[in-house]
Amino acid sequence: MKKKPTLASILREYGVDEGTIKMGKKGLRYRSIVEKGVAWYWCARYVRRRDAKAFGTCISCDKPKTFNELQGGHFVPASECGTNLLMDERNVNGECGRCNTWVESHLWGYEKGLNKRYGEGTGQELRRRFDDNKDSTKKYSREEWKEIALKYKKLYEIHTH
Repeated sequence: MKKKPTLASILREYGVDEGTIKMGKKGLRYRSIVEKGVAWYWCARYVRRRDAKAFGTCISCDKPKTFNELQGGHFVPASECGTNLLMDERNVNGECGRCNTWVESHLWGYEKGLNKRYGEGTGQELRRRFDDNKDSTKKYSREEWKEIALKYKKLYEIHTH
């Protein structure tokens, strides 16, 4: 009989850091499907690295921030955006913990930052995409989540060098 892999061994296979591994499922934002949690882990790390290197500021308040001070913050909220925008690289940007968590009006600055980084109307386009697709959330398989995780892990590694 084949031994079932442990959560720790699965996370190590994906290259997740030991601190997150020690936290177990609590270390992952999405826990019901481990591969989805790992995909978000690498997507957020990639976005934080990308934005720390390219801009060095929080997208919402424009204050200087490092990789460790940034979080992967969503313009269209993660709780509402569905898989269509959950890991969209324009919907997720480096945002300081204060703006991402505590400042209710952060989206004003976030939209201004989006338009500055990606072109005028980016915030409106993301809202339109949300409105057009909010009732049709694609369900990804574990294999698809794994592919997404590996894509963002690779992007993170490229931006680290």
